Amino acid sequence: MILRTRLQWLLAGSTVVFTLAALFSAFTGDDSPSASTQSTSTTVEEVTTTTAAPKTYIVNPGDSLFSIAEQFGVDLNELVALNGILDVDKINAGDMLKLPAPTTTTTTESTTTTVAETTTTS
Repeated sequence: MILRTRLQWLLAGSTVVFTLAALFSAFTGDDSPSASTQSTSTTVEEVTTTTAAPKTYIVNPGDSLFSIAEQFGVDLNELVALNGILDVDKINAGDMLKLPAPTTTTTTESTTTTVAETTTTS
């Protein structure tokens, strides 16, 4: 109880001190009007990454053909045909799969940032 009361008084006291400091700063500030302009511009950066997919993959526990095809960007039907898989629901952990050429392996990123700020004080 005593600690809670002390914290409340400390919070109230610091609020009063900061309010008085803000008022003092407002009344003793510069009376002449001034304007400042700040402008920041960031150039456009394009990054193109091409990665070569591995030619084989060893199946991990919990993998599915769909997740493997999605992970390496290959067509599911090509993956099944290349490995001669008859039942797409039955692959075992530890099986080695041949991977076809990926359908998409290029990633492009582009970033542009422009910040403009104008401040007028009177």
